[in-house]
Amino acid sequence: MTQTGNKRQVRCRNCKFLVSEKILPAEAAAAAPMSFNVPDAAPSDVPATMARQLGTVLAAEDTPLIRQALEKLLVERGVARKVVSVEHGFDALVAFHQALRQQVKLDLLIFDVNMPILDGINAAVCVRAVEKALNLPPHPILFFTSNICDEPFSRALEYLAPARYLNKGTGNSGAELGERLVQVLRNLLSGGA
Repeated sequence: MTQTGNKRQVRCRNCKFLVSEKILPAEAAAAAPMSFNVPDAAPSDVPATMARQLGTVLAAEDTPLIRQALEKLLVERGVARKVVSVEHGFDALVAFHQALRQQVKLDLLIFDVNMPILDGINAAVCVRAVEKALNLPPHPILFFTSNICDEPFSRALEYLAPARYLNKGTGNSGAELGERLVQVLRNLLSGGA
């Protein structure tokens, strides 16, 4: 969160998307600027291109249009060779276990935060439990959400690391969302802060 003059802005710490902006009353604007010390990745930490193409990505998103657009975007932009799409967290866990059983390597998990049956955070906690029980390295997780990254969500991201989130936003173009998605994936997959 930053405050400049009479405006207070909240931006996504991963992709710099403007989540909210509020015009403050004159007395609040006169107060000292408010800033939370949330470390951002330095530009030098983010490679100019994806280091490698991902193989299989598991994506759980309850909105059919977003699910289809995500799959198309990842494959057409050369980010992933294959996307397995499911509607909610329960189906994501089933697909995750099937991939493990069939020895299919999942390079990335994308979970919508708000889904029916089982939400993305709880699905991710279940994935981390399975990884720990089987002594597997953690899969990178990208959360999709329309919510701001509040303190509980920020703690969940730390606990579920390597994990990032992308604010879906509203009213943005598919191209803008695609650019932000690629930027956040670069950061996540390069191990950036």
